[in-house]
Amino acid sequence: MEIPETLCRQMLVFAKETLPNEACGLIGGFYDKAVRFYPTPNAAASPTRYCIDPQVLYETLQRIGEEGCSLVGIFHSHPYGPPTPSQTDVALAYYPQAVYLIASGLETHQPVLRAFRIIEGRVEEEPLIVQPTLSQTGRLPPTESKET
Repeated sequence: MEIPETLCRQMLVFAKETLPNEACGLIGGFYDKAVRFYPTPNAAASPTRYCIDPQVLYETLQRIGEEGCSLVGIFHSHPYGPPTPSQTDVALAYYPQAVYLIASGLETHQPVLRAFRIIEGRVEEEPLIVQPTLSQTGRLPPTESKET
């Protein structure tokens, strides 16, 4: 998944603000390119589990569609665990088209964000390509060109 550095920062800031509980949210975009982060409340209010209220989930998915995007990712944090899917995460992974992003190490100076595909109980780590922002490089990130 390609993701702007600013989105990574938004997710990590939100996760830190949500401590000691897990944070969660949805990511809208196109194919495997993240465009926008939609933070959602953790209805479970737990440091070891997250749940997005069904009404909030519905409204957020509607908003993603209204903004011309698709659901490309689901974010949550593991405040006190590794940045890998737990057994509960795998069992409740109902969106095979989405990349599951997990943050941990939130109380350190170097938090970690990793991405996974979870399909029918199988977990595979996905590359997370963080795109620098204009302010970091002084120029726009390179674009892909297709040869004809």
